[in-house]
Amino acid sequence: MIQLRTKIVLAFSITILASTVLMVTIINYSTRRGYENFTKRNDLLFAERLLEPLTDFYATYNNWENIENYLVLPRPRMGEMMEGKGRNLYPPIILTDSKGNILVNTQRIDFGNIGRINRNILDHGLPIYNSNSVVGYLLTGSMIANSLSDEEIMYLNRVRAIIIYVSLFALVIAVIFSYIFSSKLTKPIRRLLKATNDIKSGDYTARVEVDGIDELSNLGHSFNIMAQSIENSDKWRKQIIADSAHELRTPVSLIQGNLEMILEGVYNPDREHLENIYSETKTLSRLIKELQELSSAESGSMVLQKEKLNIQELLNTTIKIFTPGT
Repeated sequence: MIQLRTKIVLAFSITILASTVLMVTIINYSTRRGYENFTKRNDLLFAERLLEPLTDFYATYNNWENIENYLVLPRPRMGEMMEGKGRNLYPPIILTDSKGNILVNTQRIDFGNIGRINRNILDHGLPIYNSNSVVGYLLTGSMIANSLSDEEIMYLNRVRAIIIYVSLFALVIAVIFSYIFSSKLTKPIRRLLKATNDIKSGDYTARVEVDGIDELSNLGHSFNIMAQSIENSDKWRKQIIADSAHELRTPVSLIQGNLEMILEGVYNPDREHLENIYSETKTLSRLIKELQELSSAESGSMVLQKEKLNIQELLNTTIKIFTPGT
């Protein structure tokens, strides 16, 4: 049989584990999405800073010849923070003409032997205008490929590993605290179970130690009141049995004594002595009836009926019974 404490610890552990897995999943997803959005914004800002000098270059020379020799890379926003932390200081930069032919490819990203970028990728870049006509496209970082770089993936994996380690540590701490809490919670229940077994074994003096004002403490108080009631009832039964045995012994002894006297010839079997014996049998019947009434009173089914009693007649009858030689 699995103990209640074990069930509580298992329930807490499963709940905490499920919450931890859910939390790690949500944090990992939100961190990855947030990082991707951050890189997109950073790449867009970087591209916008390059857009003006490139526009001026084309307006000056009316072509892209030798642009790679004049391309000055501005320091990217957040560059110092991101350097060495998963992102290169400068994202990949690609400059194309209006038809998508590659003019500048800073990290030599391979697009095959055709040397040009298709329209789907160009749509993610920033168009460069001259006299209201598109003369080229500028793409940086995530504009070229939506997927993260290997360095960025390694960075996110390190972040996820830290989250998992912290979550596992929190899980262990939570399990330890749940064990301590469950032990404290089940302690009064174990006391109550022991006292119940003691009463079942006949020890009606068993009580539970009660401390606190919660529901379990109220249960302990109720149990002690019930145990006291059972103990009082047991004492009352024992007292009734003792008193009944004493009361029954008197008429039985008198009946037995009178019959022995008659059998031995001390008393004559006349009407008077037989009436005395008969009177004791009536007393015996009355005592038996009273025991039945006590049983009915205990079960709650007795109906009380009041009647008058002649005390003088009762005393005379009693004196006559105990008077020697009568």
